This record gives sequence, C-alpha cells and structure tokens, in this order.
Amino acid sequence: MGGGGGDTAAGTAAKPDSSLRMLSLAVRPGSPFRNYVAIKAHRGRVGEPDHGPALFFAGLPLRFDEVAVASVFGCFGDVEQVVMHPSQSSGMVLFSESQSVQAALQAAQANALVEWPLPEPEGPSGVKAWVHEHKALRPGNKVLQARLDEWVAEFDEAEARKEREHTNAMAEDGWTVVTRGKGRAKTTEDGDTTVRSGGLSAAAAKARGAAAGPAVEGTFYRFQARDKRRSELLELREQFENDRRRITELRQSRKFKPY
Repeated sequence: MGGGGGDTAAGTAAKPDSSLRMLSLAVRPGSPFRNYVAIKAHRGRVGEPDHGPALFFAGLPLRFDEVAVASVFGCFGDVEQVVMHPSQSSGMVLFSESQSVQAALQAAQANALVEWPLPEPEGPSGVKAWVHEHKALRPGNKVLQARLDEWVAEFDEAEARKEREHTNAMAEDGWTVVTRGKGRAKTTEDGDTTVRSGGLSAAAAKARGAAAGPAVEGTFYRFQARDKRRSELLELREQFENDRRRITELRQSRKFKPY
C-alpha cells in the first residue's frame, strides 16, 4: 500500500504556481522609480492544447513592445514567442524550458531588480507628444492660408485643364470656339482649334441697347400696378380732405356764397 502511494506521488505532475507576483523593473537609468509587472505561470484550460511553458504578464510600462518584452524576460531563459494584447499592457511569454518560468517567479518573489533601460524615443513622448499632436492639428492662420492658396491654385489649374480638354474636343468635331474677351475681336489658331474672341466697344454696346427698345415701365409686374393704384387713391383722398377743410373754413368766415 505504501508502494502504491509512492507510485502515485511520483506519477503526478507538479502543478505550476498560479499565484500572482510582482516583478520589479528599472527602465530609466539613474532614476529611483521602479515599474512593477504582474506575472504568473500560465495554466491552460482543460481540453486545450499545451503550448509549452508560458508566463502571463500585465501592467507593462509605456512604449513596451514585443522586442522589449522578449529582452526583459530573456534574462530568465530562451524566449520563443511573445503575444501581446492590443492594449500593449499585457500578454504571454512562451519559453523554451519550464525552468525559465520558475526562474522568473523566484526572481519576483525575491524582489530582484531587472534592469533594462528603454531606448530614448526619436520624438516627444508622454504629455509632450500629445501637445505636439495638438499643435500639428492647429498649425495657425499663416499655414492655413498657405494651404488654402495652394488648394485654390490646384483647383484653378484643374478647371483650366478641363476647359482646354473641352475646347480641344469641340475643335476635333469641326466647331469654331467663341470666347468672351475685352478689346477688339480676333481669331487665333491653336493647332486644329480655331478660337475667336473679342468684346463690344462702349459705342456699340450703347447702340445695341437703344435698338433693343424702350425700358420696361414700372407697371410691368402685377404688384407694381396694384401699388400704383393704391398711391393714386391715397392722393385723391388727401385732396378731398383738403378741399372739405377749405370749404369749412370759408363757411365759418361767412365769405362763402354758393349762389
């Protein structure tokens, strides 16, 4: 019976430690501040395939990517793969040997310090990066005016190109393109395109206006005729009141002799 118990103990695999521990990191040389990453041995669910010795981590500092995670946990053993959550703050580390997982857990339990300085960013980071992004979205009136001028110039060039293409298409069909312009009339040849431009002089424009006939009267529209009749009626009423007032005054002075 004792032998059976011994066989059972020997055949049972040791369960990985699933308790959460804090691993201390020093990512800024010379700084007294420390970053703490929560780690624990990963244990898959029942029925899932075993991917090998893995370590779960959470609470990564900012600007940590897969390369940085592999470098930090590489001090405990060979890292085969790093899988990170989209939030870039947690993930899994897959080691080649199970002793690497135990070494990381023992280092966290012993409060060992892992020094791995982060490389300096090329541009601003943290709050400075947010301020820089805010200023980039609002460059100022001068820059906006320059961008607007550039956009208007590109738009005018595109419209002129469309106009030239339209003129060339009409010329290919045998049409004579007539454009409006100032000065005397003139005709130019541009390849197979005939462009005739010109404007009217002041005397010609005046003569054409006189030949067009008299100007439209003020009663052309219906509301104009209605307003005119109303004004005439008001004038008649005012004149009637003036006459009646004058007759009353004459009667009072007894100088009114109708017969």
